[in-house]
Amino acid sequence: MWLAQRKLKANATAPVVKKDDGMPDMQNMQKMMVYIFPAMAAWFAYQFPAGVGLYWLIGTIFMIAQQWVANRQAESKKIVIKDKAGNTLS
Repeated sequence: MWLAQRKLKANATAPVVKKDDGMPDMQNMQKMMVYIFPAMAAWFAYQFPAGVGLYWLIGTIFMIAQQWVANRQAESKKIVIKDKAGNTLS
């Protein structure tokens, strides 16, 4: 998640909107997910049989490698990604 969100943070051009509804903004929620979800996964892996934790670990390593390769290819090809509003993300 950190690798995928790194470019979005650098190129964020979203307008600042004041919220009065008591809901946390998306950046704070994403920051919490970056730290809380791995801790939860580690706790679950500790509670489950060893094979489940090993499966999650190997899968996560492959996902990190895949995202790293995708980011490098996007940078080398200068791929431009736009959101629905037309804002350039990378």
